[in-house]
Amino acid sequence: MSPDKILLYAQIVIQIFLVFLVVVLVLRDRRRSVSTQALDNLKQLLEETQKINEEFAAAIQQKTSMVQRLMDELDNRMQAAQNLKTVLGPGTSNTPAAKSRSTADVLKLSKEGRDVLEISRITGIPVGEVHLMIKLAGQSEP
Repeated sequence: MSPDKILLYAQIVIQIFLVFLVVVLVLRDRRRSVSTQALDNLKQLLEETQKINEEFAAAIQQKTSMVQRLMDELDNRMQAAQNLKTVLGPGTSNTPAAKSRSTADVLKLSKEGRDVLEISRITGIPVGEVHLMIKLAGQSEP
């Protein structure tokens, strides 16, 4: 075999090896781009999760504020009920037994400026009877 043919065969083998190497490198590069795409997808998912988390935190804060406001309002109403109980004296409650209220209780509430419906609700006495008690006592209704 002549040295020219040996060099030609060597050159062909080297070129085949180089083509194979280029194919391997191209395939390897494509795999990297897939990994980059996966990382981009994960990054986008993380950003969406963070946004949802911030919205959730804001909603929780809003609900917490609303609950606090309702608790404050409930405390105020409970304090008003406690004050009313103190004004009416011991044993006062809005039960069927409360219908045994005296005219003095009705007149006391009327003098405080409470209307007939409110006095009826507090004492458990029907509205007509409250109206009659106030009228018979000679007080003007608020």
